[in-house]
Amino acid sequence: NIWFPYFASNRFIAGQWNELLPVMFRCSKSTNPGHRESALSIFSQLCEALGSKLHPVLSVLKEVIVENLTYDNLEVKIEALRAVSSVLQALQV
Repeated sequence: NIWFPYFASNRFIAGQWNELLPVMFRCSKSTNPGHRESALSIFSQLCEALGSKLHPVLSVLKEVIVENLTYDNLEVKIEALRAVSSVLQALQV
């Protein structure tokens, strides 16, 4: 949904959704490829909405992306590449 990243980022920034990132990080390490793919997709969308506010979680996000780039599932790898692109665009690297 197009509204989710903006809703989620506003709630996260306001400190009203502190469990969001831990849940997403757990999903990104799931044995279920669909969970991984979904988590990476949401990370990508959040990157677009949060922009430079990602700096505090950047090192953990990098680990998640790198781990999923080497995961044995093509769809997960593709979503990890999209996440790389979103992070770079959000940080304007």
